[in-house]
Amino acid sequence: MKTARCRPRTDDGAKRTPEWRHRFYDAGPGRWNRLLAQLLAKGVESGCLRISNLADASEELTALWMGASSLEVKLGVRDPMDQKSLLAKVDHGIAVFSAYYKLAS
Repeated sequence: MKTARCRPRTDDGAKRTPEWRHRFYDAGPGRWNRLLAQLLAKGVESGCLRISNLADASEELTALWMGASSLEVKLGVRDPMDQKSLLAKVDHGIAVFSAYYKLAS
């Protein structure tokens, strides 16, 4: 039995032109992380958050929001979340993030 070769097209392009993977990342996930870090910086500046590394905090908050759900949906082992479930996941991620980074009131 032949096994189907299943690989994203971005992988082929990245191998042929290594600088392409940086450009792809910077335009998508990297851009998101930078924008989120800027928003978190405002929380630090206003005295609401204590964050020593904005890039790490941005990645951690994104991971709390995404979890394995995105991969599960892409692999077809889970249905996409409905709006209520998605909002609950975002609220939970913010609560966990705030418990660690928020200054005591």
